[in-house]
Amino acid sequence: MYNLKDGILDYEDVLTKLKQIELKSNGLIKKKVDSPKTSNGYEIPHYIVGQGPKHIIILGGVHANEIISVDFVLKFMESIANGETDIDFNDVTLDIIPLDNPEGYIIATSAVRTIIDKDMADNEIEKIATAYYQAYREDNIEVAKEKKENTPINKRSVKKHHQMFKDANYECIPDKHKIIKEKVKGMMQKESFPEGSMIDFKCNADGIEIATKACEILAKNLAIKANDVIVASTGVIGQPLSIKPFEEGIPEIIKGLGNTEEHATKACQGIMTTDTKVKQIALEFEVGGKVAKLGAMTKGSGMISPAMATMPKFRNV
Repeated sequence: MYNLKDGILDYEDVLTKLKQIELKSNGLIKKKVDSPKTSNGYEIPHYIVGQGPKHIIILGGVHANEIISVDFVLKFMESIANGETDIDFNDVTLDIIPLDNPEGYIIATSAVRTIIDKDMADNEIEKIATAYYQAYREDNIEVAKEKKENTPINKRSVKKHHQMFKDANYECIPDKHKIIKEKVKGMMQKESFPEGSMIDFKCNADGIEIATKACEILAKNLAIKANDVIVASTGVIGQPLSIKPFEEGIPEIIKGLGNTEEHATKACQGIMTTDTKVKQIALEFEVGGKVAKLGAMTKGSGMISPAMATMPKFRNV
């Protein structure tokens, strides 16, 4: 049976669990000694599994409040350590970064702790989680309605999921993370943040359903498996997302598939959001007496400030 408390680990608990998993793997999961650190000195743990020619990168906790993704990656690493996967590690090499955004994770879990105590019973946690999910869905619908009606921001309704975390502010961050606490304090004093917004996921409440449905639509149109589709999404933070553009657009996009330079440019233009220019490159070079061709495209532009941008990158060999 799944223990709900395992999914809400504090930062220090995550580091402890990673050490336990690495030890249990008997050398299969190896931590890189040169794992990078954030500008505040927090380590971004980086683990290597396998020695195969195919490299796969697995990330958790990329955005601040993606607590569940950290839990998913930890569970995956546990299954590797327990020998429960059928992965051929002579064929693949996994680069696993379970906690890509340590500071964000600390902020998010500190907010969660204002209403979910570490010793709380599973049934109580489940009640809170269900209430939060319902409140977020209702808020998402209300936001879409108010935007459609052009309701001024200062007259929009107070979000229900914010009210659940009305006591979540910089003061809930433990003093042992003083540098983070002071920075959040400075942000909250400088800007006018809604009460309880420190917990905000900044995504659609039905994001999982939309991502799953988008994979299914593309898979059906290409006659492939849905779990062979990888979703890469970015854009303006906090905007509601509809499945309708996927339903209408994917069949049309597939009609235009091709392998010319013009097709590559159109694909690059297709991933632009707030970007001001296309970002792509193509190279041809020789490796071991054979000609190799490498193409790559990326998008990324400051959405809130130049230091806060999401950069999806794609390459074709």
